[in-house]
Amino acid sequence: MKLWLKFAISMTLSLAAVMSLAGYMLYSNGSQVAERAQDAVMVQSVKLSGQFADLRSEIQRLTAERDVLAEAEQQFAKGGRMDPGVLVVRDAIRALREERVLALTKAETELEAFWKKGVDEIAYPDGNTFRYPVTFGKDESLGWLYRYLGKDEKQYELLVPADVNMAEEGLLRVIVWSTLLVVLVGAGVASFVASTVSRPISQLVHDIQQIAKGMLNHRARGGESGEVGQLSIAINKMAKGLAEARETEVELSIREREVALAGEVRESLLPDRPPKVEGYDLASLHLASGDLGGDFHDFLVLPDGRVGLLVCDVSGKGVPGAMVGAMARAYLRSELARGGDVRVALRTVNRDIARDIRRGMFVTALYVLVDPKTNSAWIACAGHKVPLLRVVSSDGKLRTIQPEGIALGFDKGPVFDRRLEVGELVLAPGDRLLLCNSGTLAVTNGNGAEIGEKAVYTAVQKHAAQSSEDCLERLKTVLEAHADGNAFAKDVSVVTIART
Repeated sequence: MKLWLKFAISMTLSLAAVMSLAGYMLYSNGSQVAERAQDAVMVQSVKLSGQFADLRSEIQRLTAERDVLAEAEQQFAKGGRMDPGVLVVRDAIRALREERVLALTKAETELEAFWKKGVDEIAYPDGNTFRYPVTFGKDESLGWLYRYLGKDEKQYELLVPADVNMAEEGLLRVIVWSTLLVVLVGAGVASFVASTVSRPISQLVHDIQQIAKGMLNHRARGGESGEVGQLSIAINKMAKGLAEARETEVELSIREREVALAGEVRESLLPDRPPKVEGYDLASLHLASGDLGGDFHDFLVLPDGRVGLLVCDVSGKGVPGAMVGAMARAYLRSELARGGDVRVALRTVNRDIARDIRRGMFVTALYVLVDPKTNSAWIACAGHKVPLLRVVSSDGKLRTIQPEGIALGFDKGPVFDRRLEVGELVLAPGDRLLLCNSGTLAVTNGNGAEIGEKAVYTAVQKHAAQSSEDCLERLKTVLEAHADGNAFAKDVSVVTIART
């Protein structure tokens, strides 16, 4: 047998034995260490990234709320007049904005205290990646901060606890000793081991680090077969799930805060209780829907003893609708409380609202002004869909009254001024007037059928002779019975007055 053939056979057998041993060692030890290392990296990195993302999301949410309130405050400032009603609403919005500013400052302080960086900087060859020793958390745990400087000096950071580095070092020792053993046989074996074991795992570690930094659109490139390939597929599924969860969480958080803020503004629009007027019985009812808006009702007591009842429907939902409702209430109270001509007051309010709201938004209003001294009532309707309901005590019949008029904000003056009419009537003892918004007629049951005019009008007529509070309580029972546990589609606002 030739020497070269004998050498080739010996090297082949030796290489086969060493490769078998190396493969067994890598499989038995490397898989366990790799699994622990990857598990530690994923758990710790995802946890820390989640905590850091929570702080940033809180700052983003508070910043958005602060900007929305600041814009609303500026809108009031543009109105020009500083009547008491406008000042009250403006100050309430300013207080909410200052509250968000304080919360934002606190969140930013917590973000700055998330970790403390050491001074021993290590720069990597690419010139954009650095590592710093850090302490983080309340117990000042040790770890490493990896920082990458991207385009436009944008920084990407990853916080890795020291115990995770220890797991990675254990994996590195297994790979190094296995590689050294294979190097004794030949550079080819070392290259093979490095390419099939070290590189894919290192690539996965790098991919996980990118995901932990918040780059949830990053995808692992570990191949399509074998355990590493399966792990890369699992990592990609995890990253996709985290991205979807983060988007859902941000959208839900913004929606929840919008609903909460709209609720705060809406509550400020409603009167605490109806006024006491000699010879008359007043009451109000407001039932909130799940979809918040700016619909409201109000009472106005004029200096000369007259009392006004107001119900308004506001286009738009959420914060925009609530802000328009707050603006409309302030303008209406300011003008109507003067006690002058109702036509003049509503024309002034229309010009103010048309100037301040964006195109396409509007407010409908139904207003009744009652003089207890003469028992006269004046009625104005600005595009309100539901007419005034009057139950006459002499015959017990229900009549509807709806003077002509278009909604506030549709037109800057000419058409509104020309179309607006004011009706007048005299209230006899026992007569009742009831004003409600369109949401009262839009209550739906489980099949989507609205309660409609007939059921509401019948309930009002049937219970008109009772006290105002009892009359509205019976109407509430009818509405809730029709809804049968379903949420109201719109807010319900009702006010009523009866001559005793």
